[in-house]
Amino acid sequence: MDATVVVVPRERFTSLPVSLRSLFATIPESVQVIVVEGASPNAVRGELEALKSERDFTLVSEDRMLLPNEARNIGGRLVDTKYIIFADNDIEYSDHWLEPLVAQAEAEGSDTVAPLTLIGPSKEPRIHHAGGRIITYEKKGEIQINEIHRLSNVYVKDADFPKQAPMKNEVCEFHCMLIKREFFDAMGGFDERYITREHIDLALRLRAIGGKSTFCVDSVVSYQAMAPFTFVDLRYLAYRWNDKLAESGLRAFSKMWETGADGKTLRSKPIRRRRWRAIMSWVGLRGKGALTKRAANLICPMIEFYFTMRDGYGANRKNVFAPKKIDNPVLTLLDKAA
Repeated sequence: MDATVVVVPRERFTSLPVSLRSLFATIPESVQVIVVEGASPNAVRGELEALKSERDFTLVSEDRMLLPNEARNIGGRLVDTKYIIFADNDIEYSDHWLEPLVAQAEAEGSDTVAPLTLIGPSKEPRIHHAGGRIITYEKKGEIQINEIHRLSNVYVKDADFPKQAPMKNEVCEFHCMLIKREFFDAMGGFDERYITREHIDLALRLRAIGGKSTFCVDSVVSYQAMAPFTFVDLRYLAYRWNDKLAESGLRAFSKMWETGADGKTLRSKPIRRRRWRAIMSWVGLRGKGALTKRAANLICPMIEFYFTMRDGYGANRKNVFAPKKIDNPVLTLLDKAA
């Protein structure tokens, strides 16, 4: 199979060994695997070394924490196969997920392919992403761009895939996705300034060259969003999802694609909510009750402050890669909305 799997951090350290065991159990031994990690705890690195004795793979370890696109670029530039499958380190894989992904890329001439990504762990499978499309709109006199997740939060049993999520697709999420290495090489890599909207950037770059993206319903993976966090995981979470990086990345995206930016909204809503939900899962409190909210307002800022003082915001990173700017604006409003 002419494909290499590159596994990178998402928002935890400790999920990596578990995810790798699932990966190795569901792919042929001949498939190359590259694992990129940064500053993982000693216990995690010990598990990785133990895994290497069970199944050979390439391990790239850095002493500093890596943002996902940094890790993807490190791993992607080591690949010499026709296709790269980028996968986050908190994915659980279904049996025979890889073969249909590659087969569809070959049959359809796809530059990117999205699998069916579920939300886990869950007793009843629920969909996170089944492909999607890019939309543009105007807000306060500025062009805005966003995506629509197909079948988001719909139970698999209730989904009508041929009608609601056909093969035709515009955007792949980075939880797990296939990309043709030729396309990756032509870009030079992914934009390392982004911690959000990186998949939208990729979709726009593919559109700019007239490339093709598809969705493969027969390839199923599960993003372990609902698993509780450990305290050591909160260190990476606080670094990866911090406001400073989110705001600077959003400004970079806005400049790259000549769109409006709303850093205040980004900071006050999804980024903070993501951090706080993770912190409260470590505490063992879930839900939206008054007691939980009061506890969150007390505990979460303290935890965030602790890790910020320890590791900073990552704003002084050096040699940050950014692909070349493409003339647009927003690819002439997505070719006049096609």
